[in-house]
Amino acid sequence: MTSAKKKTQAIINQGKLELFRALWNHSDDNLFVVRKAPDGDFITERTNPSLIRLFNLTPEQASNSSLKQHLPADAYNAISARYNECLSENTPITYEESHVIDSSGLPRYWLTKILPVIDPDTGEERIFGISRDITELKRIEEQLLFTNEQLEQEVEKRTEELRLALSEMERISKYDKLTKLYNRHKLDEELEKEIELARRYENSFGLILMDIDNFKKINDSYGHYIGGQALMELAKVLKQSVRKTDIVGRWGGDEFLLIMPNSCKQALMVLAQTLKQQLERKQMYDFGSLSSSIGATLFQKNDTIDSMITRVDKAMYSAKKQGKNAIAAIYE
Repeated sequence: MTSAKKKTQAIINQGKLELFRALWNHSDDNLFVVRKAPDGDFITERTNPSLIRLFNLTPEQASNSSLKQHLPADAYNAISARYNECLSENTPITYEESHVIDSSGLPRYWLTKILPVIDPDTGEERIFGISRDITELKRIEEQLLFTNEQLEQEVEKRTEELRLALSEMERISKYDKLTKLYNRHKLDEELEKEIELARRYENSFGLILMDIDNFKKINDSYGHYIGGQALMELAKVLKQSVRKTDIVGRWGGDEFLLIMPNSCKQALMVLAQTLKQQLERKQMYDFGSLSSSIGATLFQKNDTIDSMITRVDKAMYSAKKQGKNAIAAIYE
């Protein structure tokens, strides 16, 4: 290399050195150089002013100081393990670390990158480290996580409220408020299903329609509250008397409808008689026992909802013509 080129290279190198010194002395990042001793310990060689101020290091701690002597054992073991990995793999390593450095008791966080520096001639191993304070970013991240958790909890709360509201709406759409039995809308749905099943599998099912005898008189004489009690007593008798597979609901007013899947005339009459007898045993405090006019029918091949309801309604009114507290059946 000519003397002119050497001079130019020296100027370039000097410029690089000045730039590095400026960065080293004035950077807000923490910069450090540590050397690995023959015994495996790590020795601080250089520490920039930012790091010295941060930890209030003495000159002895900032230069030519054994990390093992100045750090707690667990902290030293964690740091030396990273340094040894960096040197053995000969590759940079980036990691986060935190320390409590003041009386607040709150940790501060740094993002640290360490680079291996191995002398090709002597084999001497060093670590050059750059550590940037990310405490504010971590605080924002923690706040965002906290806010996100609150939002998730609020979403879960609102979702549960919506689920309960939908469940309540479904309940209202299916059940009669007073008796807690199926309402007419739900009974229509169930009746349509039973007709479809009966057609598909060529079997039959029974239908019972019943009301409370002299219900208007009960309301007029004792008031609507007692009338409501009578309806609830009838609903209770129905729920206690039918099979698990039977479907019971309030058809409207004082009329109640029972759907009896996979039924026959005999089974239908047995249930009707049971309902009649159970209702007769019910003693109302205000006016004595209840009675009911009961109509019954079975599904026929070409039946629709309307044809079955018309037929069972006629049967119920036939029972009334018999003097009430009676059972009548029409099958065709």
